[in-house]
Amino acid sequence: MLYTDWPNGDYEHFLKVNEDFCRQSCLSDCFCAIAVFDKATGGCLKKGIPLSNGRIDQGVGWISLIKVRIDNSTYRQEVPRARKKENSALILVGSVLMIIISYLIVSLITYLFASHIYSKQAKVSKLYPVVHGINLKCFTYMELKEATNRFKEELGRGAFATVFKGVLASNNGRSVAVKRLDSMVRENDLEFKAEVSAIGRTNHRNLVQLLGFCNEGQHRILVYEFMTNGSLASFLFGESMPSWDQRREIALGTARGLLYLHEECSSQIIHCDIKPQNILLDDSFTARIADFGVAKLLQMDQTRTTTRFRGTKGYMAPEWFKSSPVTVKVDVYSFGILLLEIICCRKHYEPKIENEDQMILADWAYACYKKKTIHMLLENDNGEEMGDIKMMEKYAMIAFWCIQEDPSIRPTMKNVTQMLEGTIEVSIGKDGFLLAIWFNKITERTIVWSANGNNLVPQGSQVELTSDGQFMLNDATGKRIWYAESAGTGVAYAAMLDTGNFVLANQNSSTLWQSFDQPTDTILPTQTLNQNSNLYARYTATNYSKGRFLFALQSDGNLALYTTNFPQDSVNSAYWSTKTDIGFQVIFNQSGLTYLASRNGSVLNPISPNAVSIQDFYQRATLEYDGVLRHYVYPKSTSSSAGRWPVAWSTSTFVPPNICLSIVEGVGGGACGFNSLCRLRDEGPICQCPNGYNSIDPNDAPRGCKQNFVPQSCDQASPGTNLFYFQEM
Repeated sequence: MLYTDWPNGDYEHFLKVNEDFCRQSCLSDCFCAIAVFDKATGGCLKKGIPLSNGRIDQGVGWISLIKVRIDNSTYRQEVPRARKKENSALILVGSVLMIIISYLIVSLITYLFASHIYSKQAKVSKLYPVVHGINLKCFTYMELKEATNRFKEELGRGAFATVFKGVLASNNGRSVAVKRLDSMVRENDLEFKAEVSAIGRTNHRNLVQLLGFCNEGQHRILVYEFMTNGSLASFLFGESMPSWDQRREIALGTARGLLYLHEECSSQIIHCDIKPQNILLDDSFTARIADFGVAKLLQMDQTRTTTRFRGTKGYMAPEWFKSSPVTVKVDVYSFGILLLEIICCRKHYEPKIENEDQMILADWAYACYKKKTIHMLLENDNGEEMGDIKMMEKYAMIAFWCIQEDPSIRPTMKNVTQMLEGTIEVSIGKDGFLLAIWFNKITERTIVWSANGNNLVPQGSQVELTSDGQFMLNDATGKRIWYAESAGTGVAYAAMLDTGNFVLANQNSSTLWQSFDQPTDTILPTQTLNQNSNLYARYTATNYSKGRFLFALQSDGNLALYTTNFPQDSVNSAYWSTKTDIGFQVIFNQSGLTYLASRNGSVLNPISPNAVSIQDFYQRATLEYDGVLRHYVYPKSTSSSAGRWPVAWSTSTFVPPNICLSIVEGVGGGACGFNSLCRLRDEGPICQCPNGYNSIDPNDAPRGCKQNFVPQSCDQASPGTNLFYFQEM
C-alpha cells in the first residue's frame, strides 16, 4: 500500500535490506501484521497488532505490506520482479513451436475425452475454492434423494428453498434437514455459495451446524443437523405456554448467536431475517439460529449490503424501506420484535384480536410500559413472570431500545447480550429524551449544551425547580437523573438568556449557577472557558454521550486537544496545543474572535482569527465528534454583509489543520481506531479498513477494524509461512 503509515509502534527495524528480505522476515514472524519498507533507504519496519494511528499520506514514500491468510482471500501468485525479463525471453524463443505442438495435442485430447466427460454427471462446480479448508461432506444428488425418500417429508418452505427431513444411511441413520434451492436462478446460486462459505466457517452452540452440501449439475442442496424440537414459532405460539425460564434462555441464546455472527466469526454476517421460524430448538431446547440463505457477508470496507432481500414483514427495520445502509442493526431491530414475542408468547401482529389497541405488539407493549401496567402483557400467563415482573420489565426495555427507528441509537448485539446477562444496566428505553439548549431561530435547531447526554430519559420525565432552590431532571418514575449544583439555597428563578446561557439566580439577580460554566461540546459568543475546564466531543452526530476527544485548558496554562481512551477518561498525548504556560481563559468575544488570553487579558493564541460580527451571524465553536474544533457561522439574514454566506452552518476556521497527520503517538486508536486508516476530507477524518480487515461496527467507523482471518499462530513449531501472503490496497 503506497502512501500509508502507522507512525511509531514498530518493534523491529532493519537497515539497508531489500524488499524480499522485508517480506520474508514478516512472513516468518507470527507477531508481524504489517511490514513497512522504504525503497529509498532500504529500511524495513515490522509492526504488530493493534496498529495505532494509521493514516494515508501522499508525502509518505514507503509501502506497507499487509499480511493476510491465503485461504480467506483471493490469492494471486506473485512473480518475482527480478526474473520477469528472463522468463519473457525464454517464452519468446519457444513460443512459435510450442503453440503449434500444444494446439495439436490439446485438440486430440479434447476429442478423445469430450464424450467421456459429458456422459458423466455434472461435476461439482467451482465452489470448492470458496469452501477450501472447510470440513464439510460433499454429497451426491442420489445420496440425498435416497436419504429423503425422494424428497417426501417436507419440513418447511421459504422464498428460495424447501426443507425436507432425511436419514443418512452412511452415518448410522442420522436424521438431517435437507434444504433444496428451488430453481437455478442467479439469486439462488449466490445464496447457496454465500451460505456454504459463511456457515461452513462458523462454530457456535447457538447456530445450526452445516454438515455438507451438494453442488452437482443444476442441484444446489444444503445438509444441516436436524433439530428435534422444531422452530421457536411452534414452541411459543402453540397450545401450551413455555416456562419463563425456558423463554429467557432462548432469548439469551439467540442474542449470543447473533453476537457471534456480527462480531466474533472471521467474516461479519448479517442474517437479515431473524424471526421465530428461523430459530430452531435442539434436544435440550437450546436456541439455534438457522437459515443463512439470505445472510450477506460484509466486505472489509463495506457499510451496507447489496441484497434485494427484504426480510419478513413485521420484523424488518425501517432502513429496508429507505435509501439507508443495511447494517447489523437490522438484525438488532428484528431481535427486538422477537424478544417482545418471547416475553408475551404472542405474535407481533394479531389482526383478529378484539381490542384494536393490542393488534400491534410493539405499540401495545410500549403503551403498557408508559402506563406502568406492564403486567397486562401477561394476562394469559401461568403466573410465573408475575413473580419476576422486574426482570420481565427489563427485557421489555431492552426490546424497546432494539426497535428504535434510528439505527445509531440501537445497541449492538454485544450490548444486548450483556444487558440480558445482567452484566450492564439497561440505560435507555424507547424515545430517549435530552435536556438541552439549542438555536431556536434557525431551521437547524442545533444543540449547544445538554445536561444528560450520557443518560437519556424516557417520555414522561420532568424538569423541576423545587421550593428549596434545587433545579433537577427526574425520569418518569421520579428518580433524579441530573441536577444543577447551585451555590446555596437562595435560587429565586431560572432564566434562558439570549446569549444561550441558562442561569439560576437569587432575588438580587445574582447568578448562582449557569450553563456557561459547565459546557459540553460548544462555547458561544460572550462565553469563557477557564482553567481546568473542558469540552468533550459527543460520541456521534446523533449520540450526545461523552465521546473520544477532549479540548482542555489545563492548570499549567496550555490549551490542547486530546484523544481519550474511550470509554475510560484517560488521555493520550495532545494532537494539537498552543504550547503556552500562561494561558488563563479561552474567550469568545462579541466580535466573533476566539482566542487564548493570559491573566492580564492579552491575546496569546487566536483560535479563530477570521472574526465576523455577531450582529450579522449566529456563531458557535464546537468540538465535533470527529475530533476537529470548528468555528461555525450562520447568517442571520441574506442581506447586508452576510449575503455572501450560504443560509446554513459554514466552517469559518478549524483546528487542527489535518487531524490524520496530527496524531502521531504510537499508542491509542487515533482518529479512526485501531487497525484503521485515516484520510482527510472536508477537514475531517474518513475512516477505512485496510485489505484483510473488517470494521468492528459499520455504524461506528472510528471504533476501528479487526482481522477477517485467523491470525498466524505462535504456538506451532512451524511459522506457517505458506498460509500467508501480502495484500495490496
